[in-house]
Parts: sequence; structure tokens; C-alpha cells
Amino acid sequence: MDNEVFFIDKSSLDNQQIIKHTFRGVNLVLLNYQGQLQIFQGDCPHEGADLSQGIIDDGHLVCPLHQWNFNCKTGKHNESNICLKKYDFIEKNNKIYVFAKDFPKLNNLSSIKTIKDLPSPKGQFLLGNLKDFKATDKHLVLENWVKTVGELFKISLLGKDFIVSANTELNSQILKSRPTKFRRFNKIQEIMYEMGIKGVFGSEGEEWVTYRKITAEALNVKNTRAYFPYIHTISKRLLNKLLEHSLIGNFFDIQKQMMRFTVDVTTQIAFGYDGNTLEKDDDVIQNHLEKIFPMINKRITAPFPFWRYFKSKADKELDFSLKEVEATVNTYIQEAKK
Repeated sequence: MDNEVFFIDKSSLDNQQIIKHTFRGVNLVLLNYQGQLQIFQGDCPHEGADLSQGIIDDGHLVCPLHQWNFNCKTGKHNESNICLKKYDFIEKNNKIYVFAKDFPKLNNLSSIKTIKDLPSPKGQFLLGNLKDFKATDKHLVLENWVKTVGELFKISLLGKDFIVSANTELNSQILKSRPTKFRRFNKIQEIMYEMGIKGVFGSEGEEWVTYRKITAEALNVKNTRAYFPYIHTISKRLLNKLLEHSLIGNFFDIQKQMMRFTVDVTTQIAFGYDGNTLEKDDDVIQNHLEKIFPMINKRITAPFPFWRYFKSKADKELDFSLKEVEATVNTYIQEAKK
């Protein structure tokens, strides 16, 4: 069977409708629907979600991220001409074989570059690129590095190497391969958990998968449509705020206004509470959030966790703000329950 590749025992499908398998870097889903087996691409063509995490509903494979539906027999999307790639197979002795020619050939390992081979912007002795990377305009620093050394390079922060990619195709593949093959910088989870912030943005591995399912369900197309009236009202408030500043000719912090917009939408959708921070010049929760987010970034990029041994004024303010936000959110939850 040189032109085929052993895939999986058919008996594994007896009690499961969906099984995930990866071959030569290609994710696949095996569907056992009404006794008929089909093999399709495992990544949703919309935004690359893992279809094996979806469900089968009324003869359709439903994507866990945005609820796209694909016919279990044809792979066709129910609202467009998009169709999942379908793989031919044969069954022999209760085993499934798929033709290897339908998959990309394996790369020659000798041609793969190591991190050491990647270009790097000029840095300082011992510190590396830390000084430039800690700048407040680090996004511009990164953009300039892309212009000078290319879209894939490494930087060094106190002797630790990091890869930077501005290649959108590569980045898309990395995101699709999370959390099994890639993960975020481990300090993100460490710092956020230390602050008591647990959720999809800081988690990794199976914990991330669990949080991701909950988040995807909350933000599916059906639920999102119900949010439109709230978002419309809050968007009008933001527009009026911007027009007010424009007519007066004031300079103002657009980032703060967008943060207030985000807080208002989030509290309304998540807790059914209209915080309306956009129309309040001095909102308590907004003031606390403005202390929390910069400190998250500062601690993630800190070379040493000084706050664990000595609390500065900013660290003490952070601890207070975290407690106040938690108390406020608990109040929202109690009011929503009532």
C-alpha cells in the first residue's frame, strides 16, 4: 500500500460521531453520521476553528466558533458555495486508509532553520533588545524592525530569545495550531492568574479549550444578534461624545473613550447592567481598569518580579483596584440574578 496511509481503526468510531486526526500537518474530522463515514478538512474555512470541537445537529456539522453549518454528507456550507475539502478513503479489515497523495509532502528537515539562524535587530550587551521593546511605542519599534530585518526575526530580552512574525499566513497557521503545538508567552498566564484573572485570554492547554467553548457559545451568531440593540445604543453615546469634543475643538484621549465603550458593551451583555461610563466623567470601575491593564503589560514584560518582594505605590493601587473591580462585578452578577 505505498500509495495509501493507515489512518485509524474503524472500531474507534463506534461510540463517537466526530473524531479528530492530524496527518502531515493537516487536521481532519471523521464523521460517523447515520452509519455513514465521511472525512473532511478539520479546520473551518471561515476562521480556522477546530471542527472536531463542534456538534452534529440535524445532519450538519456545526462549527464551535461562529456556528457555521456544513452538511455531514457533502461538506457544503448551508448559506454559501463554500464546501469542506472531502477526502476519499477505503476500508479494509475494519481499518480506514486515506491516499497519501492528497496530503502535502513532508519537508526535508535539513532545510528547516533554527532560531539561531534568524536575523535580529541590533541590541545591547546582556540587555539585548529590552530597552527598545519596553518603549511605550513598542508597536512602532516592531514595525521598524520588520522594515529593517524582515517579517520573521528574533529578539533577545535579557538573554532569552523570542520569535517575532509579521507573516500573516504563518500567524494564521500558528493560531489554528493552538493550544497543542503553540502557546502564548508563559508569563501571560502566570501574571494574570497571580492577579486572579482566569479566562480564555490567559489560559492554555485543555483549560483554554474549556474556556474557548464557553466564550464561542456566548458569542455565536444567534446570541450576537440579540446584542445589536444594546451595541447600537452604546455606539450612539460614543458618537455623541466624539461629536461633542469635535464641536468644542477639545483634545481628548480616544483610547480612554474606546475603553469606556468596551466596558459599557461588556457589562450590558455579560451582566445586563447599563454602566454607561461613556457619559460619566468620573466612573469608579473605569478608573480602576485604567490602573489594571497597564500593570498587566508592565508585569508581563518585567525582567524580575520585584512586586513579590516589595510593593511600590503602583503595586498597592493595583491590589486595591483588583479588589474593587471584583466587588463591582459581583454586584453586577447579584443584580442580574435578581
